[in-house]
Amino acid sequence: MDSAKLLDAWMPPEDAGAAVACLATTFTFEPEFFEGECLSRFLSLDTARNEEEISELSFLIEQEERLGETRATVVVDRSYQAEGRSLRWDVLPVGVRGGVQHAKVSVLLWEQVLRVAVSSANVVSGAYRRNVEAACVFDVSPGIERRVADTIIDLVEATRRVVESAFGDAKQSGPKQRALETLALADSRTRSMATRRSRTRMKMAVSSARLAGGGALDGLSAVWAGNAPTRAFVLSPFFDVDPAGNPPTAALLQRLRGRGAISATYVVPVDYDEGMSVVRAPRSILNHRDSRTSIDFREFPRGEEPRRLHAKAIRVESSDWVAAIVGSSNFTTAGLGLTGRGNLEINVALGAPADSTEAVTLRALIPLGDLIDPDTGDWEPEPDDDEAGVAVLPFGFAECLLDPPPRHEVILRLHPPDLPPSWTVELVQADSRTLLTSAEWRRGGEPREVRASLKPDEHPFLLRVSWGGESADWPLNVTDPARLPPPERLRELPAAALIEALASTRPLHEALAAAIERQDVSRRPGVDVELDPLRRYSSTGHLFQRTRKLSAALEGIRRRLERPAGTLDVLLWRLKGPFGPRAVAEGLLRDESHRVDGEAAFFIAELALSLSRLDWALVARYLEPTEVKASVRNELRHLRQLARKHLPADPKLSAYIERALRAARV
Repeated sequence: MDSAKLLDAWMPPEDAGAAVACLATTFTFEPEFFEGECLSRFLSLDTARNEEEISELSFLIEQEERLGETRATVVVDRSYQAEGRSLRWDVLPVGVRGGVQHAKVSVLLWEQVLRVAVSSANVVSGAYRRNVEAACVFDVSPGIERRVADTIIDLVEATRRVVESAFGDAKQSGPKQRALETLALADSRTRSMATRRSRTRMKMAVSSARLAGGGALDGLSAVWAGNAPTRAFVLSPFFDVDPAGNPPTAALLQRLRGRGAISATYVVPVDYDEGMSVVRAPRSILNHRDSRTSIDFREFPRGEEPRRLHAKAIRVESSDWVAAIVGSSNFTTAGLGLTGRGNLEINVALGAPADSTEAVTLRALIPLGDLIDPDTGDWEPEPDDDEAGVAVLPFGFAECLLDPPPRHEVILRLHPPDLPPSWTVELVQADSRTLLTSAEWRRGGEPREVRASLKPDEHPFLLRVSWGGESADWPLNVTDPARLPPPERLRELPAAALIEALASTRPLHEALAAAIERQDVSRRPGVDVELDPLRRYSSTGHLFQRTRKLSAALEGIRRRLERPAGTLDVLLWRLKGPFGPRAVAEGLLRDESHRVDGEAAFFIAELALSLSRLDWALVARYLEPTEVKASVRNELRHLRQLARKHLPADPKLSAYIERALRAARV
């Protein structure tokens, strides 16, 4: 339960390979923390921002490269108020009528390892750095035991149901489709790696609320064996507040059906203020005591560095068995799903023989502090910070998407039955403007989808909706990440710098940042340095010699492309992104005035031939081969169009380029 180690779960294990995709569910969310701490660990970024421009540029290049190679999604509650973030990863809001999206699951997929973590921690800095949280982490690698694999498959399925609760059409390009594809990949990876052997004596199950019928407490029965439990232990920072009693306590006591006496112990936070103790729990829980049932409270141990308790766990025991659930559910009616409504929650239930080493671990989930005298101190439950305290975007505003250039427009998808009577959708940026009003929408025939064109200099990441005196953010996602323009600093990179970096054996972000920096230095007044290796030769001859000098760059392109692609988006980004063959070809055409007639077309033809000779079956290891070949054919078609617009006057060279372009087939 050491929350300081939660960030370690985002770091890849040894020999995990490159990052492929990740998905995290959370209630509250801090984009800057996710990108700077969680995502950077998942991606294994090895550069960091500092005051030196070269390091800043190197970080930007590496981040863009890794995000282009990876799919990332954060699933949040609909009450989330959007902040600054990168559109390279998705924010998928989930609305829950009568509750909130409260599950906390991380699905982290590398080339060789899948990791699934179920915890009590939101994706915010306080959870990872200042709270006490509880987590259960599973790693999937070849030979994983069947029982563990089945539990992970069920966890992925429960997470899929959370994603299915989001607005959006899973059949259309967008965040929901991408999230479901990530979970499908995790499911197939787990099934392919499982063995039929199960050596562990521990029983496992998914314990959810409002996802598969029943409530979170049902997970205890799913992993129970032997005589009925007689003792229960509860760890929770938040409780229902009702002077008459406590429904979760009544539900838990019903499961203690052993003969004779039964008992329940609550481990809760205690604050001290000017010598007075404040017990952060409702005293009404004691109303459930009777001649057969004893209830006591214990203080959660504070430790040398007091941390805020946010962990949630429930344990039940008998003389021969121990079972526990750990995850997102507070000890509340909504958290446990006692009424069939409430929150979306995901927990893991674990059970083991009382004399096993696994049972020792389960008991350690709930440490017992000093006994609390119910007749001393104040009883004041802490307000549940996992309850939405802000205006929640009405369900009528279903989904908004950015369709990148060449369209460059915003797509608004609406659900008319849930729209308020009067509303306004505003574009939020330096020069904000209104995109749509309810009056305009009605005059247009009340469509379920509205498209609004953006100006060339408008690059929003959220919209703001106002209605009835309230307002809320509407997170924006991208239809096609491969068409998303790179950061301004990485647009139209100098061809010479890009070719030099691709030819280098150093990591791309290091080599490219250094090449750009050297080129920037050469342009300063008084500096006379020739950095482009191609220009050291005569501009009127030696074309074939200079082309051979570029063979190292072609080899670098081959190394970058000829790796398995986790998703089709990744392949498209490799082909069309700022460091791919399209960027090289277009950069050569921008610099064509510095070379002999037709040189750019000649090199583009060589580039097309290189693409056609790659082992695309290797690239399509996790993809549909026909989709991969179709994408490559489209890129080859684009390269042909570029080259043919710049054919040289020399008929022999022009004929060679044509033959090469025709030969570039897959």
